[in-house]
Amino acid sequence: GLGTFRDYYPEFKSIGGIRLPPYAHNEPLNLLCEIGVLGILLLVWVLWPILKKLRERKSWTEPWAWIVGAIFLQAFFDFSIRYPPVFFLAGFSLSQLMPETQLSLPLPGKSKILATGTLILLATFSAFPGIADLYFRWNTRESSRTSRPEAARAATLIDPLNAYYRYESGRMRDIVIALDLEPRNVWIRRAAARFYLQQWRITHDPNALRAAEEQCQWLKKCAPNMDLFNPEINAIIEEKFENTKIKVIIDNL
Repeated sequence: GLGTFRDYYPEFKSIGGIRLPPYAHNEPLNLLCEIGVLGILLLVWVLWPILKKLRERKSWTEPWAWIVGAIFLQAFFDFSIRYPPVFFLAGFSLSQLMPETQLSLPLPGKSKILATGTLILLATFSAFPGIADLYFRWNTRESSRTSRPEAARAATLIDPLNAYYRYESGRMRDIVIALDLEPRNVWIRRAAARFYLQQWRITHDPNALRAAEEQCQWLKKCAPNMDLFNPEINAIIEEKFENTKIKVIIDNL
């Protein structure tokens, strides 16, 4: 599905180093990974009438065509089309190249009001993620007095379904929610493993140790070829070994 590249890439990562990109630096390959061959064929089927009309109009020499061509050329070397400004620029440029048509919807007055109100509500709700992102970036700049966790908690109120803000908030309840939103996100899994391990060291609650071990099992499953998470995994193995030794000593006593 769309937007899942960063969650599944760690499972197949084989190149060394700590870099874990959230997307491929090639838009077509990124789409191919996320929607598969059938999704690509469906996308071509949707876009083909547009390309056919553009070919009939022979508008490839217009400035708008050069803008569209530059955007799609860059997409082969970066992940740019899904950035809203680039996406809307590409859509606007394509609209300038299309033949002029007039769309008439024979809707009664009440239906037009309902449709307009629905579109306004959709536009309003669609703006919330952008507002949250703007707020978070503004309050996490170097000159800001707001701490990163505080900015993330405030952004969560605006965009509650964003796992990244919940992860950055530093609160365990938010990390648990983030795991439900993105269960294959290795960074959130590592944060949960660290928290449970810390709880075990403070309380010696076996449930906390088991929870930390479960998170590390997820890490090994989601990122089997990455050594970035070895410190957490080794720490939990050592803690589990020490816990077993303590139990053996108590049983012998």
